[in-house]
Amino acid sequence: MPRRFWTHLLPVLVLLLALAPALSGGVANAQSAERIVFAPGASSATVHGYFVQGDGKQYVLRAFAGQVMTVSPSFVNMPYTLSIYDKDGQVVGAAAAGSQWSGTLPASGDYYLSLTTAPPAVYGRVFYSLNIAIVGPVTTTPIPAAERITFAPGATSAIVSGTLYSGTPKRYVLRALTGQTMTVEANSTAPFQIEIVTASGVLLGSGSSASPVTVHLPGTQDYYILLTLPAGGAA
Repeated sequence: MPRRFWTHLLPVLVLLLALAPALSGGVANAQSAERIVFAPGASSATVHGYFVQGDGKQYVLRAFAGQVMTVSPSFVNMPYTLSIYDKDGQVVGAAAAGSQWSGTLPASGDYYLSLTTAPPAVYGRVFYSLNIAIVGPVTTTPIPAAERITFAPGATSAIVSGTLYSGTPKRYVLRALTGQTMTVEANSTAPFQIEIVTASGVLLGSGSSASPVTVHLPGTQDYYILLTLPAGGAA
């Protein structure tokens, strides 16, 4: 997409809906972390496998502020360490194989689980089994009136533009299908917050205009894109 430059705060949104269904439990992000997706109605999941010493293994999953995450890494054949990071790379918790970590999550967003071995280590395969449980309320966002986006026949993307003012959020809505992937990219003269939520107000993903936001859609329904300029921002 050609870059556009604006003399005012004109956020440009590029909305891409991949037509192929999402792969459950195996979606890799830019850091090659494998995404964990709980089964519908489930509050826990178990993953297992092995990694070569020195390489490690990474997972990512989404959770909400105030929820309690409990992670239990099982010892299989060699010791290893589990570290939990938030989306900014800050350590939230850690546990050694055979123990358990539990804590209340400080913010809504992606959390990364990193499995590594501690030196000294002998080269070989480190087998692991990891159980993750998350309990607590799901954060919801109220959905007010929004401007509807309709793609052209056969198109998988659309561009909208406008002016965003501090204290006056901008809202868009569009319909998408189960298993599709939505990516929101913005080009703006000032930073602003982006949130993607379901028709019932459940937050699926958030980020800023500085980088794309990608979410995997859980059902066929309307999805809302909320744009918010920080307090004191210029129009």
